Amino acid sequence: MVRATVAQITGPLSVSGSVGPALIGEPASGDCAGNTIHGPVSLTGNTTGLDFSGNTVNGPETVMNNTGGFVFGEFAPNTISGSVATGGNV
Repeated sequence: MVRATVAQITGPLSVSGSVGPALIGEPASGDCAGNTIHGPVSLTGNTTGLDFSGNTVNGPETVMNNTGGFVFGEFAPNTISGSVATGGNV
C-alpha cells in the first residue's frame, strides 16, 4: 500500500505501477487528511485502486491508466493549480 497523509511535499510526486492500493489524501471519511504538493503529480499504471482526494497541488497533474477503481470511500475534491490530464482509468 502506498499512503501519504497530511504531508507537505516539495518536488514531484509519482506513483506508478503500484500493485497495492494507493491512498493519497482522503479527508472526507477521516481515513487520511489531504496533502499539499508543490510540484507535478503523476499517478499512472496502478492496478489495485487509487484514492487521490482532498489534496492541494501547485503544479500539473497526470492520472492515466489506473485500474481497480476508487477504493477508500467518500470523494473529496482536490485543488489543482496547473493542467490536468486524465485517461484510461477504470
